[in-house]
Amino acid sequence: MKNITLILTSLMVSIAILAPITTVYAEINPSISRDTLPEEMKKVSDDSTVETDEFSDMEQELEELDDDSKGSDTTKIRIGKMKIEVVDDGEDITINKDSDWEDDDDDWDNDNDWSWNDDDSWTFHKKKNKDKNKFEPHWASFSMGLNNFVTVDGETTMPEDWQLLEVNTNNSLEINVNFAQIGVNLIKQRVGLVTGVGFRWNNYKFRNPNTKLSSETGVLTVINDSLYNGKMSKLTTWYLTIPLLLEIQIPSGGEDFYLSAGVEGGLKLSSYTKRKSNDKKKDKDRSDFFTTSLDYRLAARLGYGDFGIYGAYSMMPLFEKDKAIELYPVAVGITFNF
Repeated sequence: MKNITLILTSLMVSIAILAPITTVYAEINPSISRDTLPEEMKKVSDDSTVETDEFSDMEQELEELDDDSKGSDTTKIRIGKMKIEVVDDGEDITINKDSDWEDDDDDWDNDNDWSWNDDDSWTFHKKKNKDKNKFEPHWASFSMGLNNFVTVDGETTMPEDWQLLEVNTNNSLEINVNFAQIGVNLIKQRVGLVTGVGFRWNNYKFRNPNTKLSSETGVLTVINDSLYNGKMSKLTTWYLTIPLLLEIQIPSGGEDFYLSAGVEGGLKLSSYTKRKSNDKKKDKDRSDFFTTSLDYRLAARLGYGDFGIYGAYSMMPLFEKDKAIELYPVAVGITFNF
């Protein structure tokens, strides 16, 4: 009897020592749950008639962490200067601009260079179960990436007269919100045509923060406005998009690998330039700047389940003919399908 008492006492002391360590580790690693504790520890905790506030607190914290880990999955992603938080609770996907990360560039917090306010968010309903008798495409999604434009020679370096248009790719972001889709089955619910509707925002941030665009002379003029003491200068376009893609799906472990390719048509809804100075001045010009009203680009998408990557190359120049240099937008990024 004394041996049993000694053993139980030793076990309880060990648990008391491990409890704060387990709690600290659980806070560091949210994936921990009560199910991951050794079987001996759970048995002693459940069978023992000795209950202390410390054990009760530990059990409560572990149960809360277990509920959190089952309830949602949070992913934080950074592309260039864009930081977002994707929360998947099993039924909905919520996308927020992430303001919790520390940043080594003060320009990010005050720039909003991809036209999204701090308290904005989007929530999308996930598809419950795939209908095996229906072709379900992968167009409906939220996607983000980096964009730039190239010359007719495929160069990102601009000719001498247009060097002020050179873009800082790392800070130049594309956002796509594709909110409706239609799939037309061609072969056994695995090959089909895809169309739908979405919005696309392209932000081209110039390397020279003093770059200023003007259309007052009837052609595009690029000015180095050094007196402005610029901190940031960019051109933004906003398009309504409609795709026509051929998609192939390959089943694998309950999810599908997918590959789609085709064209995306675009109707321009607006364009503007935005500048900020080191003196905290702001300047926004909503002129057209001779950006083309219609756009179509070659696009390809590759992924597995709810995650994928994409690339696109525009076949229409960014600016109207004879109004500016001939430039073609390009973009690559990642997608979250819903």
